[in-house]
Amino acid sequence: MSADPAQMTRIASPPHQKRRLLRVRGTDVTLLEEVRKMAVADLGVDIQHESLDFLTCQC
Repeated sequence: MSADPAQMTRIASPPHQKRRLLRVRGTDVTLLEEVRKMAVADLGVDIQHESLDFLTCQC
């Protein structure tokens, strides 16, 4: 029952998937571009900010 070492080390490529998009709503005060850039790098997803006025964010 010896297996060919070349067959054992072969790694299948992962399926191609689109990059996910995270949409974040907030105000100009809470949506910080520097934080968005760090989160994109850490999480590996695209992040889209939607800036709203304060009253709209409270609903």
